[in-house]
Amino acid sequence: MVTGKGGVGKSFVAALLAAKTAREGRKTLLVEMGPWSFLQKAIDLPARKSLFTPVLTQYGFEHAVWAGEDCLTDYVKYLVKVPWAAEAFLKNAWLRSLIKVAPGLREISFLGKLTSQVRQHGPPMNYDTIVVDAVSSGHYLNLLRTPKGLMEITKVGPLREQSAGILQVLNEPKVFHSLVVSNLETFSVQETIELTSQMKTLVKSNISTVANKIFPVPESPPSREGNSLAVNKFIKDQLDLFAFQKRHATLLNSNYQVDFLFQQLKDALKDDHRNLFAGL
Repeated sequence: MVTGKGGVGKSFVAALLAAKTAREGRKTLLVEMGPWSFLQKAIDLPARKSLFTPVLTQYGFEHAVWAGEDCLTDYVKYLVKVPWAAEAFLKNAWLRSLIKVAPGLREISFLGKLTSQVRQHGPPMNYDTIVVDAVSSGHYLNLLRTPKGLMEITKVGPLREQSAGILQVLNEPKVFHSLVVSNLETFSVQETIELTSQMKTLVKSNISTVANKIFPVPESPPSREGNSLAVNKFIKDQLDLFAFQKRHATLLNSNYQVDFLFQQLKDALKDDHRNLFAGL
């Protein structure tokens, strides 16, 4: 699951990861946490009426958008084998109201769908890798808190059993991995450190930090035939930029081991990397 402060590029990191694993020969599903899709237009994914059902994209991975309510609907239809009975249950006014106000119901429905293949419970799925473009920092913490919270308020019954199974998956390092995306900017770095610290109190699985949007330092200044003041300002700006990025990278590294996105994924799309962002 890919998370981080809003605007740091986590959606594109998720897309790159999905493309990378697909090119490595793994059957990959890229899921955007609903109810709407950012990537559909941003990287020209197939248009269709229902985004919930996965479809294969031109980048080799399948794509879907899952909202909690849609995941709950999918699960009810799986449990209630008679279609008309499932539809009648889901259209019940009391139930629709409950879905909107019940604490954690949409969150646990999403996590239930996401972990169903590992838990062997729910509608069948068959993927080697699922990459999730997840919600931003604060909402992501709430998402991770949901299974344990529901276990505390439901001492017995299927909801507690399912929450316990989901929590077990979230704590399994071989299965679940959180990726926190950050810019090398002050507020983004601070939020990343705080977010990751809190995540470590909630789950025992792997957490990685990825530095995105690292601004390149140009290799050469403007022509020295021009104004010397302009040349000196250019050099100073580049040195300041380098020092700024290095300071924040050091701050991140002092707390967590950082993977730099374009080193880690420089071969993700090879020569086709520009096609992923065509039209932007």
